[in-house]
Amino acid sequence: MSASGDDDPKNRLPAKSRLQLVAEEVQAAVIRALQDNDVEGWERREAEREKRILATIRQLQQEGKLFGGATGAESKGPDELAAAVVLEPRADAPREAFAAAVAATDPPRAELVLAQLEVARRRRAGERYDALAPLLARAMALCAAHGRRWAAAIDPLLTPAPPYAPRFQFRRGFVEEVRTSSGAFLASADRLFGAAPILDLVITSLDGAAAEFFACRWLAKLRSLSFFNAGLTDRDAEALATSPVLGRLAWLDLRSNRLTDRGIDAIGATECLAGLRWCGLAHNRGKDPNPLGDEDESGRRGVRRTEAGVRLVRQFGPLPWLGRFTSADPPDPEALA
Repeated sequence: MSASGDDDPKNRLPAKSRLQLVAEEVQAAVIRALQDNDVEGWERREAEREKRILATIRQLQQEGKLFGGATGAESKGPDELAAAVVLEPRADAPREAFAAAVAATDPPRAELVLAQLEVARRRRAGERYDALAPLLARAMALCAAHGRRWAAAIDPLLTPAPPYAPRFQFRRGFVEEVRTSSGAFLASADRLFGAAPILDLVITSLDGAAAEFFACRWLAKLRSLSFFNAGLTDRDAEALATSPVLGRLAWLDLRSNRLTDRGIDAIGATECLAGLRWCGLAHNRGKDPNPLGDEDESGRRGVRRTEAGVRLVRQFGPLPWLGRFTSADPPDPEALA
């Protein structure tokens, strides 16, 4: 596909569709080269991909179709635009503007932003991950090749993690998820949230600092918070349930901890988690109130209420986070927020 030619029907497609088409066409060629064990062909097609993505971005800039209303973005530099992303972490337009600004100097980063934006939009629309396989594979390859460079300001602020649990994750082209201990988080929260649009936080241990952690003002920015296998007790759950800064939290993982019914009841009783839409509670000492996955005779999947869930609703009334999803099959945080 050329970067010009008004008679090309592809040029009449919406901007995101044109970028998607270019990415998928070249991805198919890359996959064929890999299947044929053609290393030189793979390298050549990777270089071609960057050129075609860059040419498409430049054409869309010239046509004024890339930003979707991001007024004045073209006059700002990459640093300014990255700061705008940090200030508006849930918005897409500043990220599109950033991608356009770095397209000439860092084509892989521009491609990552646009690819992951497309994934996020299509996931919000209900598309399954298997339909997004080419985009996801390409984003993974870009992060593997360049992620440490792009996250250079973030990585030193986090505690070490095992290889199977990466310390940071890119979403929509920027680091949105970090994994660390509560102590390291409290020591570096100002710098973390100043350097990246953090929306998802994984805490590996509370380090006995529950009260201080749950009072941290930066938690108000979060979309999801995970304490999976972090050793949480009932007292920790009670501190969480009284936090004044977690009202926008949509996704909470408390699985594989030491919570009894007392800690689970604290989550059910609180009004401080008004935005919560999923809370994983399996593999604790108390009974998980979330429904179980079920399948009828025709193979249709659904959920079945549990005795613990019925008790919680009877005691505290309807809970927005209880009844739709199981603990074993958590929803995508991006799809909830």
